[in-house]
Amino acid sequence: MRDVCLLALMMAAYGCHPGQLSAAEPRVLDDRLKLELFAEHPQLVTPTGIDVDHRGRVWVIESNTHFPPEGYSGHATDRVLVLEDTDHAGPADRISVFADGLKHGMSVAVQPVWLEQPALAGQRPSTERQIRPSLSVFLATRSEILLLRDSDGDLKADERRQLVHLDTKGDYPHNGLAGFAFDPLGWMYFGFGENLGESYRIIGSDGTTFSGGGEGGNLYRCRPDGSQLERWATGFWNPHASCFDAFGRLFTVDNDPDSRPPCRLLHSIPGGDYGYRFRNGRRGTHPFTSWNGELPGTLPMVSGTGEAPSGIICYEAEGFPEDYQGTLLIGSWGDHRIDKFVLHSKGMSFTSQPQPIVQGNEQFRPVGLALAPDGSVFFSDWVLRDYKLHGRGRVWKLSARQPQRQPGPFAKDAPAASAAALQQTLSTSRSLPARRLAARALARSDDGQQQLKQVLNDPSLPVRGRLESLWALLASPNVHPVDLFGTPEQPAAFVVEKGMVADIARRMVREQRMSQVDWVADKEQETSPAPWDDPFRLADAITDLTRFAHSDALIDGMGSSVYVSDHFRKPTTDWERLATLLASRRREPLGNSAILRLGLTDDSAMVRRAAVQWVGEERRGECRWLVEALLHDARTTPDLLCACLASLSLLDGVPPSEFEKTPSAQYALAIVADERRPAALRATALRLIAPTLPELKTEWLIRLAQSPDKTLQSEAIRTLQQSPRREAMPLLLAFAGDARNDVALRADCLSALCAVVPHEQPLPPEVQTLLVRFARGDIPGTASADVTVLQLEAIRALRGRAAEGSLVRAALSELRRAAGPDTPLREALDLALEGESTFDPRTLSEDAVATQPPQPDSGRRVFFAPQGPMCARCHTVHGRGGKVGPDLSVIGRTMNRHKLITSLLDPSREVAPYYLTWTISTTDGRVLTGMVVSENGGGDLELGDQQGNIVRIPRQDIEERVPAQISVMPQNLHQRMTRQEFLDLLSFLESLK
Repeated sequence: MRDVCLLALMMAAYGCHPGQLSAAEPRVLDDRLKLELFAEHPQLVTPTGIDVDHRGRVWVIESNTHFPPEGYSGHATDRVLVLEDTDHAGPADRISVFADGLKHGMSVAVQPVWLEQPALAGQRPSTERQIRPSLSVFLATRSEILLLRDSDGDLKADERRQLVHLDTKGDYPHNGLAGFAFDPLGWMYFGFGENLGESYRIIGSDGTTFSGGGEGGNLYRCRPDGSQLERWATGFWNPHASCFDAFGRLFTVDNDPDSRPPCRLLHSIPGGDYGYRFRNGRRGTHPFTSWNGELPGTLPMVSGTGEAPSGIICYEAEGFPEDYQGTLLIGSWGDHRIDKFVLHSKGMSFTSQPQPIVQGNEQFRPVGLALAPDGSVFFSDWVLRDYKLHGRGRVWKLSARQPQRQPGPFAKDAPAASAAALQQTLSTSRSLPARRLAARALARSDDGQQQLKQVLNDPSLPVRGRLESLWALLASPNVHPVDLFGTPEQPAAFVVEKGMVADIARRMVREQRMSQVDWVADKEQETSPAPWDDPFRLADAITDLTRFAHSDALIDGMGSSVYVSDHFRKPTTDWERLATLLASRRREPLGNSAILRLGLTDDSAMVRRAAVQWVGEERRGECRWLVEALLHDARTTPDLLCACLASLSLLDGVPPSEFEKTPSAQYALAIVADERRPAALRATALRLIAPTLPELKTEWLIRLAQSPDKTLQSEAIRTLQQSPRREAMPLLLAFAGDARNDVALRADCLSALCAVVPHEQPLPPEVQTLLVRFARGDIPGTASADVTVLQLEAIRALRGRAAEGSLVRAALSELRRAAGPDTPLREALDLALEGESTFDPRTLSEDAVATQPPQPDSGRRVFFAPQGPMCARCHTVHGRGGKVGPDLSVIGRTMNRHKLITSLLDPSREVAPYYLTWTISTTDGRVLTGMVVSENGGGDLELGDQQGNIVRIPRQDIEERVPAQISVMPQNLHQRMTRQEFLDLLSFLESLK
């Protein structure tokens, strides 16, 4: 009875009552796994970071300082708790307080069993041969990284040392330091959030200091004693958690800014820039902010994740089914899920999609994830949505119903195992700690090192064991890299073989800056050169140029050609000059004026844009005149125009957040209205303005359409094509009927005429009359080839207007009876009358596609036409179009003909991570599918559907949100096109480079 009363009192103290949490437990979506509750309030409350040590004990941070409500009666400070299941009955039955007196605790990591003991109080790191169970614990709070040590085995921290500390005015609890990961060579990595843009200094144990503020979040690394601090990568919002896979690759989960969903899974590389800049506005929509590698020099995501990812592990263990091996598991605090990510190679990086394996409801909020020695996965659960402390908390255990294999030798067994047993573990164990521990044990003897070298150089053995051999040898103090890698004249076998081991070894030499064997890294380009448009290849080049290139070489690299020998120069590419420019900025942001000027006058719009961004962000006012000159340059693209406007705004002292809040159309309107500007630039600005914008008056468009400049005239007509404006009808009728006008302009007018009224309304009689006349080919004074173009355009404009008994249907039916079979005219008439094409692109032979005369201008009309595939509802090309789908302005650079055809026929086969489709179930029973366009800072969610419409869903109405397996791009698009239209559209997309 006393225990029952005590439990009731504890629950009352935390503001919770038995039975109050009546919601269903989280569901396991893989029936091979099971989920068990390991601990819950009042055993612990509001848990954050979690880890599991080599004995299976669960270490968790209990947060008592993260926004405590007034009158909070819980513990006064954060604590590190150790949870044990001593009777092996399942739930935790013993809880010890390892450390207390903490504030804003975020992450905990028990020292890996294979890692040498970090030094304390000036001691040297332990190199003792016996690997003993670790009682050293790394702890990240918002403002410091601590090393806690239990010296007497009583599960109490007896020693405490500050390894890294953060000096800043920022004090928001969870955008400071967090997220531990250890690489195979013993470096410790951690994240640092955007800190709300406050200036800061991060200081290591040896005094190494990095400072900044406003650049966004960063990843850092240091030795386990806090020395040799380095900034590893930048451009994050809040890189809250990271992990390494079995191949030494670092993956990070990053929360999203207010208006740039989704949150990201990132492949983090040294020197990587992931694009986000807090100083450019927290919404993430500024032209100088990138979220998915949109800006050259920044890196894209591997995949979008659920909302608020806070934990990540790579599954390398016994226990789960074998298809989990090497996958990433990520928790989504905001979407109440645990997702599995299977990595697929894409160039020098990867792509993936979330596959939910655990789904909960509003009262399931996973935070940290940790892998146990037996292969089970533990995760902490904040339970409620409230950021304020609320007295709830859980820890869950996810395990296999029928473990696949029993764990092999682990911490207590490895040192005493025979060399043969260790080598067996190295080659066969699915547990990464077991493999690594076995390799480290072998590396402690000369004979063991020889065994490791044999494993490393034997291509018939498993890759994971070979890599562990490499890392164990490199970590050994008496193994010199030259002894391991060989020399350029006599390289080791593993260096010159083709495959993953050699590739990873070469990248490791480069990333770890192993100057003794830097020739190994050069082999990377010799064996498998990635194309320059691979963003990871470009990022590597920028990092290398920043570190190693001489200033004169950088200036030379901005020229049209560079010396590759004493007597020979080779032309430079746009990508090479871009890499040179970005490296010059990274090295000397306030210097390198000559290179900056060369960039602003470069032939490539891509290079000019990067230079314009440099001018604005670094406030390089001496180059303002060159940026202004681009506003009078007919070559300026819509993207470059936006960059120029943003740069000049920064030079004028306008806060970036203010520019971010102002739609680009407001700036573009002023340019279009300024008749002193070049007509080509005004036409470019017009593309940036939404055709339905109220400020874009019809009379203004009519005046622009009457401009003597053909480019400006065409853009005005194309704007009318995407906006019902009946007042423009007389002008469009006159232009279409005037045989003196260019055929492309007349065709655009026909397309615009079918949009002068909404599609559900009947066409005005005069429009219908002209379209029917053109459909019949009755176009006097027009060349026969042009008649065909206009005839087909008129028939497409009449699609959906051929109702039974209508004049249009009678006219088109009469034409069909007279048209010959298998002709573009007959196919167009069939589609207009039947509403669906019978054309199957899969029947097209490669020769048929290759021999088709390219007609990109006809394809442009197919793309933008209100009738047909309606690509422009979702996609933008050169500033014009919708925003739901990817910008296709340079799609011809990244997709060949085969990939374009595949994307049109089967859009769900490969969905880019940024454009992942989600299925939203609401509390009122609706099921909506689309792409998340905006999260509005955790408020309402905006979903883009297949029609290009934006649907707003209040956050409180969302019951469940899961990734869909289909693309938001409509299926069977080819049924909306004739054979000729499909080929023309393909030709247009191929031309976009």
